[in-house]
Formats: sequence, C-alpha cells, structure tokens
Amino acid sequence: TDPSIGQYLWSLPDTNEAINNCLLKISWSDNETISSRFSIVPSNGSSGSQKIILEENFDETPFSPNGWSIIQFNSTNTWKQGNVTENDFNEIDPTSVNSAICPWKNEDQNEWLVSPSFALSNGDAYIDFYAGYSTQWLANATLKLHISIDDGNNWTELWEAENDGNPWGWRQKNIDITSYAGYSNLKVAWQYLGNDGDNVAIDNVKITGFDETTDIYEQKEISVNYKLSQNYPNPFNPTTVISYGIPTQTDVKIIIYDLLGNEVKTLIDLEQSSGYKRIFWDSTNKYGRKVSAGIYIYQLQTDYFIATRKMVLVK
Repeated sequence: TDPSIGQYLWSLPDTNEAINNCLLKISWSDNETISSRFSIVPSNGSSGSQKIILEENFDETPFSPNGWSIIQFNSTNTWKQGNVTENDFNEIDPTSVNSAICPWKNEDQNEWLVSPSFALSNGDAYIDFYAGYSTQWLANATLKLHISIDDGNNWTELWEAENDGNPWGWRQKNIDITSYAGYSNLKVAWQYLGNDGDNVAIDNVKITGFDETTDIYEQKEISVNYKLSQNYPNPFNPTTVISYGIPTQTDVKIIIYDLLGNEVKTLIDLEQSSGYKRIFWDSTNKYGRKVSAGIYIYQLQTDYFIATRKMVLVK
C-alpha cells in the first residue's frame, strides 16, 4: 500500500567528519521508489537555527504594512490601523501604538488581511499572535486564521475564534504550523466573515521557525512518477490531504467536483517543479463556504497526465 501521510524518523550517525555519498531509498507497492543521495556534515550539536521568520505589530504607517495586503469585500468596513476603544493593546504591550482592526457593519463582510510570503525549513514552527474579539457576536461574524502553500491561491483554515463566554478582550494564541515545514511561498491571513458582528483586532504577530541552514545536503534529485494518491484521512471532516507526484516541471491543476460534475473548487492552478507534493482541502467551495457532506471527486490535471479519485466528506 501507499505510505501513510505523516512524519517518519530516520537516524543518522553522530560524526565529527563528513560522510559523503549516502543513499536514502524507500520502496513500496507497484515498484515505486523514492531515492536520494546526500552528505552528512558535522553539526556541532545544531541542525539549523530557530529564528523569527516574520514579525509585525502594525504600528508603522502607512497601513497595510510593507508586503501585507488587504482583500476587501466591504470597502467601507475592512481592515485598518487603529486602537479599540476601552481595549487598547498597549495595556498588554506598553510599546504598542496601533493594532490591525476590522470594524463591524450590519452588512455582509468577508475581509482578509494577508501576510507577505515566507518559507519554512524543516523543524518546529509556530504562529504567535493576539486576537481581540467578543464571543457575544461570534454567531453573527467570526475571526479565522488561514494558511496558503501556493502564495495565496488556495487557503486552509488553521484556527477560528473560540466561544469562551467572555466579553471583548485580547486572547494570546499559539498555533503549531510544523506540518508546513519545508514549504516556500507560504502566506497566512486573518479573515473577518459575517454580518452584524463586533469589532475584531490582531496584534503582535510572530512566526518562528528554522532558517535554511541544514546539515544534510542533497546531491541528487528524487526519482518521481506521476501519481495521485488517495486522500487522507478518508472519510474526513473537515480537512483532508491530497498527495500527488509529478516527474517534470509542468502546469498542474487539482480540481474538486461534486457527483454531478459541477466544479466545487480549484485547489491548484499553477506551474510546479517535479516532486512529491500535497495540498489541503478544508471542505470549502470557491466562495469560502462549507460544502455539505457527501462524495466528491478530485482530479489531477497536468500537461501529460490526468487522474481522478473519490473522497467522502462526513459531518
């Protein structure tokens, strides 16, 4: 059977000298093999260094900060710079001047505050931030955090404001994004979604991970075949992972359809280099709304290969 999605550990020898021309080889059914040659160099006890990858406190003008962007649905009530009346963030951080705020309106709102692109090397990675909101109005409008692995073309939900029963206040959040280590072209975004809610705000955003210093240097590209794997988990609720392989640089599309053949959402539509890859689907359609339970079709389309599989969303 295909390898399960997850993390696999393999041991390397402790060494004070370089070891060259090492070979990692993994084989499974259908005569498929991943192989890669690499060298090991002395690490002096360190495998790269953890550092702050991205940090923003929204104090500088103009707004939005350099590299950040706003995707606005309601142009008069979208993300802006300021302070929340009676809940100024400088009560938590005395150095704070401003926060990122999205005011409420008795109208439909779907407002996104999107970070610059960043990359994570292998190792633990986290997003820390403060979220300000009132649970009284979460049924009307909510605050969510999303992540994208393709520079903002598709998004996966990481967090949604929890109803802890408290009034408006700042909550400190720590989100583990280690599963995204190894990806470049990452972005995160905060979404305010709903109608007739309450003001929301974020501040002191910090993404911590490992830099590109590693102790393993690849010498040969991985051997890859065209492949579309069964999503995992399946059945799923609400998020699943679709893995696929492409042996050469090519245009790639992954599209979700319902059983009637209607397009639900395009997860990927871009040119990609060769390799084994994965994409998350959070059971939302192209409008960002949750879809109903049932059987869905997902299809991989490239210049030279098309494959289709089924998956089951349960509620």
